[in-house]
Amino acid sequence: MIQNPDGEDARRRWTLAVAVAVTSLVCVSRFGVAQDKKDAPEPKAIVVPNPTLMLVRDETVLAELAVTAEQRKSIRDTLDGIDKTFFALRDVGADEGGEVLRSLTIRVKARMKGVLKPEQYERLEQLVLRAQGVDSLLLMTVAEKLGLSPEQRQQIEKSYREATEAVAELSKQTTDESRKENQVAAAKLLADGRERLASVLSEEQKQKWESLKGKPFDFSNVRRGPFKAPEIDGGDAWINSEPLTLAKLRGQVVVVHFWTFG
Repeated sequence: MIQNPDGEDARRRWTLAVAVAVTSLVCVSRFGVAQDKKDAPEPKAIVVPNPTLMLVRDETVLAELAVTAEQRKSIRDTLDGIDKTFFALRDVGADEGGEVLRSLTIRVKARMKGVLKPEQYERLEQLVLRAQGVDSLLLMTVAEKLGLSPEQRQQIEKSYREATEAVAELSKQTTDESRKENQVAAAKLLADGRERLASVLSEEQKQKWESLKGKPFDFSNVRRGPFKAPEIDGGDAWINSEPLTLAKLRGQVVVVHFWTFG
């Protein structure tokens, strides 16, 4: 069994927070497991949440990266440029929002490479892997670095699918009376599944994996960072006021009341 030095509970809480905050279709694992298409349909690609867009907002992460005031401003400017699109993803489904989120993540990561020093960017990538936990073993980039065999990749994907399918089935059976009990059972199913994933690695691969993740980091203090408020736009006309912008309202206490009339 691999022990997660960050604490599995803390990692799960962070992953859950990211999943609730946004549609987490960013990094897709495509192991290409051999399968007889006549026996079963092609399974959907496994999606591993990538928390980069959330991590670069957090003060404890920025402190860990030791960013300068100038770097902090560049990061904030980058996030301000995507926040309207990013925040709007909370209202769309996974299929519709997945490609948009993928594009935003690629855009921000490319920008971070130009803003951060190489050692800072490397540490950010390590934190992403640590936040993903054992689920990162499903990513092809990680599998290649660890030298996972096709058999290992197939076993990892099989264990993951079995665990998530068991949780999905448990969710279907959940009632108001059994909700708390089933939540505990679901957490155990996921924990057991993650343990099976990690047990597939050889001792050498385990050491490589720990090296990829870098030194431990406490995710229990990570919080969802601020988003830039969207401009008040989209209306046909303004009544009793000239068109207002956030810049004009900065520093004032503002109450916004929306209503419709016909």
